[in-house]
This record gives sequence, C-alpha cells and structure tokens, in this order.
Amino acid sequence: MLDAETRYPEVEKLCLCLFFTCTKLHHILLTAEITVICKSDVVKHMLSAPVLKGRLGKWMLALSEFDLRYQPAKAVKGQALADLIAERIRIKLIRSSPYYAQANGQAEASNQSLIKLIKRKIDENPRDWHEKLSEALWAYRMSCHGAIKTSPYQLVYGQEAVLPWEITAGSRRVTFQNDLTAEEYAALMSDTIEDATELRLWSLEKIKENKARVARAYNKKVRPKEFQVGDLVWEAVLPLGTRDKAYGKWSPNWHGPYKVVQALKGNAYMLEELSGEKFPVAVNGQHLKKYFPSMWDDGQ
Repeated sequence: MLDAETRYPEVEKLCLCLFFTCTKLHHILLTAEITVICKSDVVKHMLSAPVLKGRLGKWMLALSEFDLRYQPAKAVKGQALADLIAERIRIKLIRSSPYYAQANGQAEASNQSLIKLIKRKIDENPRDWHEKLSEALWAYRMSCHGAIKTSPYQLVYGQEAVLPWEITAGSRRVTFQNDLTAEEYAALMSDTIEDATELRLWSLEKIKENKARVARAYNKKVRPKEFQVGDLVWEAVLPLGTRDKAYGKWSPNWHGPYKVVQALKGNAYMLEELSGEKFPVAVNGQHLKKYFPSMWDDGQ
C-alpha cells in the first residue's frame, strides 16, 4: 500500500483489498462466481456510492465484470482456526497435560534438602537466600546420598571433586596427578570413564532395591479385592468425585448392585444388572466393592 492508501478509512481499505485481489487474479476469477466473506459488505458500500465518483467509482467500474456475491463472516473459534491451519500445512498437534511442578515428587524432595541447607546460612538475613543458593547446591552435589550411596558429582564425573584445601595444601591426590605424564594421565582418565559406568550401574541397582523395599512395605497394607462369578458388587461413580446437581454434597459415591458374570485378566470383571442387562465393557476391580444385602433386602 502507498502512504496515502494507509490513511484510507477501514471500509475503503477493504474495498481496495478486493480490487487488488480481483485485478491480480483476473484470468482466474473472470469465469468464476466470487463469494466475498467479510464482516462488512464492501460490495454494497461501493454500489451505494455515486457512480464514477472518486476512487470508489473507479474500483466499482473495474469490478463490474466479475460475478461478486457477499456472505457475512461467521465467528470462528481460535482452536478451530488453529486446527484448520495445522491440517493445511500438515502439522500434527499433540496435546499433553500441562506441567505441574508441585506434583513432581522427586523435584520437591530435592528442593526440601536444598531449603534445609539454605536455612542454616540465612538465620540473620533471610532475604539473602539467593546469595547462598550456590553454596547449598555445592554442598548438595558433593555429599553422599543414601539412595545412590555416592555423591551426584562422582556419579557424573567418575571421581570425587577436588576441594579447595586440597589444592592449597597439596594433597596426595593432587600431587600424584601433577607428576603424571600426558600418556599416563590419558590412561588414567580412560580407566576413570570405565569406573564411572560401573558406578552408575551400581547406583541404578541401589535405586531399584530401594523402590522394591518401599513397594514391599506398601503392599503389606494393601488388601487385594477379588470377586467370584455370581457376587453382587457396588460400582464407583466415575469419574471419582462426580456430584449430582439434585443432591449436591449428598450425591452417592456408589451405584448398583450389579452381578459379576465373568472374571477377566488384569482384575477386570464383566457385570450385569439384576434385570439381566449386561454391561458393554469390563470394569476394573479397583472400582468395585462387595455388596452385602441389608435386613430390608433380605425381607424382600
């Protein structure tokens, strides 16, 4: 657009856009029926102007050879537009659940350890915690952790970190490395890499052992639920926590009873109503519980 055209009213800019489009695609649009989809009827606006007066008359005269029709634009949701564009240019949209940092138990456990280390150094000036963060991270990475039975630094680099006092005092390890030739140092580093791989595998086994120990302790308190064919069971209202508007907080958590007609693998069961109508899909046993008839049911 020229500098003068940028100062046109909005509706005239739309008319100019239509004029440019039809002019550039003259050979294509001349034999076709053109539907102009726009929020404002630019065709009607140009027709209502005095004939051959000003730029609108010029544009309308040029567009008179085309079969123009107007259709008001409908509201389009942003997601629908994004899906259309993705489909046209062959982009696959993969939707995943958003990251919720508070639910990352491993990260929260590490943060708690860092917070304890920082608190020991900021008793007088708590607002200076960010200045002590590097010291807390240094202590956390150099210390031995109970889960992996070694320090994170050694797990990454294959050897313990060289502390400042070792360089100042000239410890045995520093002196030994300083006396090595380039070939001896390269061979030592090669052995260190192999030792680091073995250390990582050993630490991984320790983590697996700890997880198995925690699982055994948890499973001691778990009571497996098993049902036999013919048992009457309650089924949980899914999704859990669903409330009926008519009952509010008094909404039932279970509905039924239903009858178990088949036990499948993976603790799944096929159910049917007492009237004999079977469920189309299986139900996991964790969403079922045994139904015990009451004295009123026995009376019936």
